[in-house]
Amino acid sequence: MSRAPFPLVSPETTPLLSPSSDETPVSTTRHPRNEAAEATPGKSSHILVLTLLLLYVIFLDLGYELIVPAQTRIFESIYCKEYYQKHDPSLIGSDGNDGVDEKWCKVSAVQGDVAMLKGWQLTFDCIGIPLRVAWWSAFHTVLGGGVTVATALIYTIVSDIVPEGSRVTFFLQIHAANITTQFLGSLAAAGLMTWNPWVPMVLGLIAEMIAIVLILFIPETLQKDKSPAPTSPDPAEPSGATWRTLLDRTRRSMHFLVADPRIILLLFTFVVHMLFLNRDVLLQYISTRYHVSLAQATVTISVRSGLVVLISVAGLPIVNNLLRSRIGSRRSDLYLSRASVAVLAFSFVFISLAPNYPVLVIAVIINALGWGLYSFLRSLLTSLVEEHHVARLNSFIGIFDTVGLMIGSPLLAILFKRGVELGGLWYGIPFLVCAGFLTIIGVILGVITVKDHEEDYTALRSHGSYGDDSQAELTIDH
Repeated sequence: MSRAPFPLVSPETTPLLSPSSDETPVSTTRHPRNEAAEATPGKSSHILVLTLLLLYVIFLDLGYELIVPAQTRIFESIYCKEYYQKHDPSLIGSDGNDGVDEKWCKVSAVQGDVAMLKGWQLTFDCIGIPLRVAWWSAFHTVLGGGVTVATALIYTIVSDIVPEGSRVTFFLQIHAANITTQFLGSLAAAGLMTWNPWVPMVLGLIAEMIAIVLILFIPETLQKDKSPAPTSPDPAEPSGATWRTLLDRTRRSMHFLVADPRIILLLFTFVVHMLFLNRDVLLQYISTRYHVSLAQATVTISVRSGLVVLISVAGLPIVNNLLRSRIGSRRSDLYLSRASVAVLAFSFVFISLAPNYPVLVIAVIINALGWGLYSFLRSLLTSLVEEHHVARLNSFIGIFDTVGLMIGSPLLAILFKRGVELGGLWYGIPFLVCAGFLTIIGVILGVITVKDHEEDYTALRSHGSYGDDSQAELTIDH
């Protein structure tokens, strides 16, 4: 084991301009917690904010859960009809209308096309550049940033008003709200899809519109008169100096990333975060390999969602509180992250090798036990940075999430398409790849250690900002 001290200097606490002689100097070592208390609303307002955030998450995700399975079925029906127009036109109309019955749509050619379409659509959802007509829905991310920015803002608001000891519990509650909508939304979508897939599509759109209305009522968690006034370059300053100033500010704003190597290591774990939340491939995998309808596959995933909710609300908070009272918040987050990543890696291997549908259900149930991983990782990361860096940290997490989604979704789609073509155990190759990524995350978590003695970042918070000569010591196992 080696120890290396890393001075943690925060340039944001140093005035950009020296106070003039006729001004009273302002202390730059104010208590961050006290500043937060002064800047944020009272307890009743906190409850209102957290309630609105939960409702926003529920309605937004409910809309998504209603839309995605129905959208997959619509895509499948279109590709299926095109396929049989060329290969067996007699099957057209077998669904009672002018399409093809779903049971004939599980051939590799159709499923491969659906997987590729949805995989690349997720990529273009991240950058807002459409490739086909169906991908024009991605254009909204050019304005506002889409899910990435929304997620960063939600977690930043929570971090603003929830104490460190309770932060992971509320992160789990947000996660549970998200999964609750997966459970109920998927069941509702499965039932409505048996009637007409366009019904859940429309209802999902209505739910997302309600979420947009709710977000308008969330109050500011930082009072405007407490927020620092924006600074702009001197108009008389040469353009070269202006660019140097901007580059210097950018460098200083990102200094916290390199001040502690643990932050960079933990951020990299979020590159594969969205792969595990991507249920499209799992939905197709269950339906195609085990020859069940998309509605039945959706019910299977809903069972997992229900278990995740139960574990996130009742199980993990209790375990976390027990550990936190004995070893501290950060160690609790780290140890639970290690346990979760081990369970997830094992379960994905189990899913990929499951020989039949009942065994798959068992594997999916085990998979539910590890879904608290990224709530623990996010809480751990948040505890390692000063409060004025939390919003920036969540933005970086969103960037890593987005990069992973852009690369990972087409990768999983390509692997699934290839697995369908090869057949047999090759069906599960996307989940073996997920298990491999999780193994890497497990190694990263294995070499990281944290200290909950009040000498680390928490101590710096209690004495002021990083702007003094304080140092924090990082320990990494080798």
